[in-house]
Amino acid sequence: MSGDILKKRREELGLEINQISELLKIKADYLKWIEGDTFEKLPAAVYTMGYIRSYAKHLGVDSDPIIQYYTTHLSQPKPATLVPVGFSKKKTPLPVYLVIAAAVIAAVYFFGPFQLQHKQQGITKPMEMQPAEMPAVPVAVSPDITASANIPAGPSAPSKPAATHVAPAAAPMGHSVDISAVEKTWLMIRMANGKTEELMLQPGGTKNWSFQGQASLKVGNAGGIRLRVDGKDIGSPGGKGQVVTVSLPNS
Repeated sequence: MSGDILKKRREELGLEINQISELLKIKADYLKWIEGDTFEKLPAAVYTMGYIRSYAKHLGVDSDPIIQYYTTHLSQPKPATLVPVGFSKKKTPLPVYLVIAAAVIAAVYFFGPFQLQHKQQGITKPMEMQPAEMPAVPVAVSPDITASANIPAGPSAPSKPAATHVAPAAAPMGHSVDISAVEKTWLMIRMANGKTEELMLQPGGTKNWSFQGQASLKVGNAGGIRLRVDGKDIGSPGGKGQVVTVSLPNS
């Protein structure tokens, strides 16, 4: 059964279906049915083959044999669920058009003159408003008032309190981990801030992560990689094919 290949590889990597479902945005039931070769429960073939390719790629498995097995055992492929809309062969009967046309003509005949008369009556000449004439009132200003007026000075502005200097908090110490692969290995790192990243590292490939505080590194093939933490050579965290979790930085 083709699904056994995916299931066995997933269990070797220590992964859960719900975890992969959330990452690939594929329903967990679809992944279970793919592993169990339950083809009759899966959606249309065009979607299912896309799910199989994504799942196999995530696990580092060749998808071609699995898709070939799926297509040869698919007795009756389901059609795609996308149905074109907006096209219909049903025609509107001619009497309906005639009734609509008659209603429009009647509305124009009865209401057209009324609207025209209403608009003509509504046009009136605006009243010409003349501004009221106000007599000019002379205002005498004594030149001595300004000079002799004893105007008290206004209250002085309150002084601003001295700014208090607050020393910035010390930044957390940064760390780095360098990984080189000698065999095909799956990796997943979880940072202290909750950020998670995972990848499949091929032989000869390298990866570097920089992080603050603590981090947790999960390795699907502990004997297939070499670690260097903060410039210190750690070596392999475990044996070949062993799934381990490493706390970073090493205490």
